[in-house]
Amino acid sequence: MTANDTISIALLLSVASLVCTLISTYGGQTKRKKEEMEAEISRRADLKEEFVKVNFKLDEFCRRLDEAMKRFDKTDQRLEDHERRISDLEKELNHERN
Repeated sequence: MTANDTISIALLLSVASLVCTLISTYGGQTKRKKEEMEAEISRRADLKEEFVKVNFKLDEFCRRLDEAMKRFDKTDQRLEDHERRISDLEKELNHERN
């Protein structure tokens, strides 16, 4: 083996090592990016699911509030009717006394 052969082998090993390093680095970056993308997709899916739950709860709250307001309006109307009837009865009693 000559000195040139030794340099050629060393150079060949260095280039092969550099290529392996580049492939490994590129492959690792690709894998990391893929994992990050999958994690982001999963996070967005979880957020969407939570938004759907919140939206459902808000719809349920609005429905119940609407029902409560209708009941309140009916109760308020009944109270006004009772107050009117009491007032009429008081007037009638006062008229009978006089």
